[in-house]
Amino acid sequence: MPNIYSRLVSAKATGILPTERFSMDNSPWKTRDSKILYSNPHIAFRKDSVINPAGKRGEYGVVELSAGVFIVAIATNHSIYLIRQFRYPVQTITWELPAGSTEASETTLEAAQRELAEEAGLKANQWELLGSFFTAPGYSNDVNYVFLAQDLHNTNHDGNDPDERIDSKKLFSLRDIADMLQADTPFDGPTITAVTMACARLGLKIG
Repeated sequence: MPNIYSRLVSAKATGILPTERFSMDNSPWKTRDSKILYSNPHIAFRKDSVINPAGKRGEYGVVELSAGVFIVAIATNHSIYLIRQFRYPVQTITWELPAGSTEASETTLEAAQRELAEEAGLKANQWELLGSFFTAPGYSNDVNYVFLAQDLHNTNHDGNDPDERIDSKKLFSLRDIADMLQADTPFDGPTITAVTMACARLGLKIG
């Protein structure tokens, strides 16, 4: 799996400080005890007894997730495939990039290739890892890897796996996506992040 912390940037060149990574041994927060309250194959809820940097004792809840992948599948005219699906926690139909979690035996690239086929019925001959991001670092270890997929072809899979609750897939231009954002169309945040990363890589603008 790619190391999210390996892509340190030059502060002199960009004005952005390099990422700092701490282990449990040298963390400014000290963990006294850790307990899993609930888990299933997809998610776990953990309660840690901690001492914060000010020396105060307390509890910290953490949502544990396996690494995720988001795929920006882009056509030759720079249109992007989005999928439409119902999301139970928010009881809303959203437009999202093909995405999902890595399985135990997979690399992030293998997971991205599988998810693109399962959710969009597509395969790509050209793949590029664009980078990674934390979804909600205040309460979760969730990290997602963004892949750019080009030279697309349809597979024999229709992309409508019943387990995925996917309603449809559609190509959208960057202008379409900008208009949808301004119209408050329901998106998930990681989709916007990943599309922005792809545009930066390709020298494109949303809208």
